[in-house]
Amino acid sequence: MQEVSLLETMDSGDAIIANVMHDKLFEETLVDNIANQLYRLIDQNSGARLVLDLSNVVMVCSSMLGKLITVNKKVNATGGSLCLCGVTPHVYEILAVTKLNRLLSICDTPQQAVESI
Repeated sequence: MQEVSLLETMDSGDAIIANVMHDKLFEETLVDNIANQLYRLIDQNSGARLVLDLSNVVMVCSSMLGKLITVNKKVNATGGSLCLCGVTPHVYEILAVTKLNRLLSICDTPQQAVESI
């Protein structure tokens, strides 16, 4: 069975912008598929500056939070950097409660994220 792309990616020249195309990230299979696509993107672009646009995302589960930590570690291990953008208020609240807003770089827009990393 072919995996459906859940990310829309664009190379801005300065960074790779990956836009998550699903709004509710709480189903384990969906979360795993998004994470695997991000891992492949990192493996194919070692040292990349990665912007993860979450503007379509309104809900995340704890498993997705764990995947974000892993993505951040993988990007940093290759000499790259990660910045989240377009984080909705509800998702930001979850990041703040779990203190991930201190671990992960977060900007309002993709352009600000590209400029910050």
